Amino acid sequence: MELSQISPKFSDNVLNATNSFELHITDSDDLKGMPKSVLDAAAFTAKQKGKDSGWVFTLQPSSFSPFITYCQNRELRQKNVSGLCFPRFQ
Repeated sequence: MELSQISPKFSDNVLNATNSFELHITDSDDLKGMPKSVLDAAAFTAKQKGKDSGWVFTLQPSSFSPFITYCQNRELRQKNVSGLCFPRFQ
């Protein structure tokens, strides 16, 4: 295969992996420090993705950035960053 064929395929694979990552949280204690507007957006995302309850955070900048900034739970921040660095292995 030539680079002209491989490059778009690689980009598509990265985009698909990034878009498929979801961090579904159901325990409100895990979300201490999060602004209400961020939680409202994550609850809306959860409903859009067919979840019955909780909050869903993705790797999209509008979700990822506030999560990393405000979430006080270090383990969950690490999961989210791992999803950004290694989306296929989650």
